[in-house]
Amino acid sequence: MVLPAPFIILFAKLDKKILVEQKGQQMKLNVLSQLGACMSVILKRIMLKKLSFWFLILLAMGCAVGVISRNAVVYVLCFMIVVVVILCILLALATNLIWRLLPQDFRKRSKGGRGRFKTIIFLSVLLGYIFAGIISVVCLPNASGLISLVSNATVFIFMMFFAWSLIRRSKPGGIVAGGVVFILFIGVLSFVSSVRLGSQSNDEGNPTRELGTLGYTTWIPVDKEDINKTGVTVYEGESAYNGLNFYCSQTSLEAYLMDMRGNVLHKWAEKKEDYDVSDLHGELCENGDLLVAFDPWFIRLDWDSKVQWKKRMRAHHDVAIDENKNLYVPVREHKVVFWHGIPVPIVRDEIVFFSPEGEIKKRTCLFELVENHVPFGKVVEVYGGLLELLKPGNMLVLCKNVVSGSGFGTFGILKTGCFDILHTNSIEIMDRNIKGFCRKGDWLISMRELDLIGIVDAQTEKLSWSWGPGQLDRQHQPTLLQNGNILIFDNGQRRGYSRVVELDPLTKKIAWEYRSEVEGDFFSYEKGGSQRLANGNTLITESVKGRAFEITRDGKVVWEFYNPNIKKESKERASIYRMTRIIDPKIKKLIKKPVTGRSN
Repeated sequence: MVLPAPFIILFAKLDKKILVEQKGQQMKLNVLSQLGACMSVILKRIMLKKLSFWFLILLAMGCAVGVISRNAVVYVLCFMIVVVVILCILLALATNLIWRLLPQDFRKRSKGGRGRFKTIIFLSVLLGYIFAGIISVVCLPNASGLISLVSNATVFIFMMFFAWSLIRRSKPGGIVAGGVVFILFIGVLSFVSSVRLGSQSNDEGNPTRELGTLGYTTWIPVDKEDINKTGVTVYEGESAYNGLNFYCSQTSLEAYLMDMRGNVLHKWAEKKEDYDVSDLHGELCENGDLLVAFDPWFIRLDWDSKVQWKKRMRAHHDVAIDENKNLYVPVREHKVVFWHGIPVPIVRDEIVFFSPEGEIKKRTCLFELVENHVPFGKVVEVYGGLLELLKPGNMLVLCKNVVSGSGFGTFGILKTGCFDILHTNSIEIMDRNIKGFCRKGDWLISMRELDLIGIVDAQTEKLSWSWGPGQLDRQHQPTLLQNGNILIFDNGQRRGYSRVVELDPLTKKIAWEYRSEVEGDFFSYEKGGSQRLANGNTLITESVKGRAFEITRDGKVVWEFYNPNIKKESKERASIYRMTRIIDPKIKKLIKKPVTGRSN
């Protein structure tokens, strides 16, 4: 059986090899062989010659699918591959141009011609990229940007030297000598990098270098003078506002309730699973239940640490409880959003509204509320971050994470700070109406990356009031005070020192401020919190020192606590995300151990 004559003639025009004549007669090919030959012609003449064009079309369709589905990982993968394909096309064009610029005599004498020349150049660039990544990760893991740049440039210069030696068919001795010089130079760079790193380890001149791309830290290096400080180190019973102190561990799913002298009165613990709780936040309910939010879980435990319910979702930073015991928690997802019509892959924040039983009632996307507050520079940072991932070292780590099962999304989106353009870290439900500022039931939120706090109208779900850009610096935990002002923990990540401010929301002027008189004595570049107590004192959590302290209105420290969870071998202390002073009598009734300390 043969294909119809018109198809034979058509494919014969594409490739004469389809028709094979033997002794003047056309061979009869079976249907399977003819179809195979035809597919070969199609792949050869259409796909291979226009591979780049078709590949780009497919990737553009992939990007479109990512945008339509709002799937950030699909969009980012396709975008990065498109960039790689474009770079390969540019490399091919540059190689052709270089070949044409070479002397004609050299081209005639070159064995293999243009094909061999292009192959050597392409393989050299590919090997240079791989070697640069290996050197960056293995030999220069903590190198500065300048040293990394010099290292990458050196690798590519050597690979071009290697390629040119192959093209000219130079003697092996020259290549070996070049390799020895290259290895020695990389060794020198590695030594210089280690020396610079050692000199900067104790340098406090620029403590905020590259902190914007770091995740939350669990263990914090301890200064020599603080290594022996554990538990309560200062307690002035007459001046401190006495109550119970609640905080969560950052090393395991545990939470503690202790008295003013540091005695643990109650402990919650859930150890059935191995959780990563570096961003754990716990909220204590009035019946003694514990709500814990950490990526990727939202869990409710009872007083005896039994799991009431658990939801697998990327909850983080905070939990708010309204008067009806409904729950509000920030949740993050990798999504593609539109910033004035431009697709942008980001870590998108939502506020998820739960019933007390853990039933999801509603979701509210926060990006749409603050789109006009997102500067164009943030969009540039996102796409700059995508290109940053294409650096040799970053790409090697990315491939390692994919192979090990960590996944593309974790490394490429979450752990690269530029994609987290909002970083919502606090929510509080307003408990009363304040004319010109908020209504009962509105949300007070904080967005670290925008240096912004704001009121979200619960009815219209629009931002009705905001403040912060140009004043705040990576702030946490804004809370409404009894006098109508707002208390804010202002980290000062770029500024180099932290402060706590009390803001009048109607005049938008700072009514009170606390910061240490000694430079560097009070500085938490991440996390942190503050709570105004009933006697006018303020409880402050300096997270990166694992420290909480209470001050009077004039700044006198009347109570101080250091996390006793210490690794003395490595001189590290576990951080504290947030400490809260509890005075609820319902909680005190649940406690079986005696409470020490003065009572108010």
